[in-house]
Amino acid sequence: MNDLMMLWRKRILAILGIVKAGEREHREIANMAAQVGADYHGRFIVELLQNASDQACEAGLTESAVTVVRTAELVAVANEGAPFTEDGLRSITSLGLSTKNPQDAIGNKGIGFKSVFQVSERPEVYSADTHSASFLDSPGLMFKMSLTPFEDGQYAAIARTMIEEELRADTQPYDS
Repeated sequence: MNDLMMLWRKRILAILGIVKAGEREHREIANMAAQVGADYHGRFIVELLQNASDQACEAGLTESAVTVVRTAELVAVANEGAPFTEDGLRSITSLGLSTKNPQDAIGNKGIGFKSVFQVSERPEVYSADTHSASFLDSPGLMFKMSLTPFEDGQYAAIARTMIEEELRADTQPYDS
């Protein structure tokens, strides 16, 4: 099972546990995500530049380049810096979690990258496995995010299967 599927399974377990306990944190998180989207509207390029700066500092670079390409179909931002990690994957796909030290990083609230959804419903992240390599030559962590992942029948089926497996494994009833 790949990292993203393991992350999905963990999150499904967490949500089912919350629902089973009769709690509503999953709804609070959804509401908070909507508020963050409104608060960070118009900031996506600033947030991506902050992330690039933080990654360059983490890699020990005193000078680095950030390239922004915009076409009718694409906005791409490439930077030099520390490679993306599994902790970074968890952080970037979570609300309010950051692996960055507030004393050392510009962006450290675990919110800013989500502003990219203002210009893309399906952003993609590509990272080399070392800070001195290109992701084209040295593939590391690569993934796609989506505002609507379950519109893709394949992902909806995977999530449905995971949920059904967990419900079958647990004989205790769940409340909605």
